[in-house]
Amino acid sequence: MGPFIGRLSDRVNGKYLVMSGLLGMALGLAVIALPAEAELPPWQLIPGLLVCGLGMGLVLVPVNNVAMGTVPADLRGAASGIFFTARQLGAVLGSATIGVLLQVRIVTATAHEADAASAQLPARYRQDFLAYVRDTTSRTAGAPDTETSSALPRHLARQVRRLAEQAVQNGLTQAAKETLIPLIAVLLLGALAGTAMRRTVGLDLPS
Repeated sequence: MGPFIGRLSDRVNGKYLVMSGLLGMALGLAVIALPAEAELPPWQLIPGLLVCGLGMGLVLVPVNNVAMGTVPADLRGAASGIFFTARQLGAVLGSATIGVLLQVRIVTATAHEADAASAQLPARYRQDFLAYVRDTTSRTAGAPDTETSSALPRHLARQVRRLAEQAVQNGLTQAAKETLIPLIAVLLLGALAGTAMRRTVGLDLPS
């Protein structure tokens, strides 16, 4: 998208490209999150990923022009350093925040799914099953260990394996969907904040 958006930003107010890109990324994430299920074929995520990619292309190039468009020429060096430092800092803090949120949601969502799944087992095995799923989640694996399987009748061990896999997969999927919600909200807020950007068209920055 870079070469096309770069030429377009010479003709169109960059703020509108940035705002459109942020909205496009939010839309793409929503398209990914809404239908997401554990059994969803990966190819069905392609439309949302393409929309996200298009939106990102609309943001990355024009945002430089928008950020530097009103800076006097003699201050562009310092302004550029501040801009890219803030950009990298935001990326690091944002990624870390989302990573923590995702991990918390994985634990909570998987525990909820495991609790629902345990109702299908005899009462005396439910606590062991819940403890096993917690251990499975910490390893992000989907198959029960040998000790857990050998402690159960053969037919029940197969059921535990199936229920554990479903609980972990459903929990991971639900956690991912819920983690996308604050991302969408931040992108929408960014698009709203874009209305305060100043008009910049055809800015020639030094190479």
